[in-house]
Amino acid sequence: MAWLWHSDIDDEKRAPGFIFRLKSRFSKKNVSLERAEAELLSVGIKPGWTVLDFGCGPGQYSVAAAKVVGDAGSVQALDLHPTALDMVEKKAASLNLGNIDTIYSDLHTGLEKESVDAVLLFDMLRGRKDIKSLLDELHRVLKHAGTVHVRGSGFKGGRLQELMVKDGLFRLLGTKGGVLNFAKVEGEFHEI
Repeated sequence: MAWLWHSDIDDEKRAPGFIFRLKSRFSKKNVSLERAEAELLSVGIKPGWTVLDFGCGPGQYSVAAAKVVGDAGSVQALDLHPTALDMVEKKAASLNLGNIDTIYSDLHTGLEKESVDAVLLFDMLRGRKDIKSLLDELHRVLKHAGTVHVRGSGFKGGRLQELMVKDGLFRLLGTKGGVLNFAKVEGEFHEI
């Protein structure tokens, strides 16, 4: 199926919707909603928070986060694929979740500075060319005590951790269940 995913791409480098749905349906990374909720609770997502699910895909974690944060919280589900956002919206509607908004973007969130409590970066960093700009944007939107929760396949050794802390924007809090948890570091830092 990988040949379909890479060869049938439109002008904006997106796979056609039917291929996206097919890939998400049969992906080994799909988890149950209950398991996703438990994972988010275990990494510290709290009721009332604002969560950014960056690279949300079909929205399993966006929906789980919406349930965890409850009506007092909100979830911003961001993806560059319109089909992914459509899937998130349909799942939210089917579960009567009114606290999920979708954002069509590859990088810029359009969110206000220091408006997000936590960011989910689950399996979306691999192959990304401009990680520095992404981390700058996440640092910008995170609140003072904001956290970033990262799971990444395809990184060897401590490479993923190194990418997250190298510019001084984030510090490692720890690892839980294969998820690296980082805290926002205050101040403006730039690579020398």
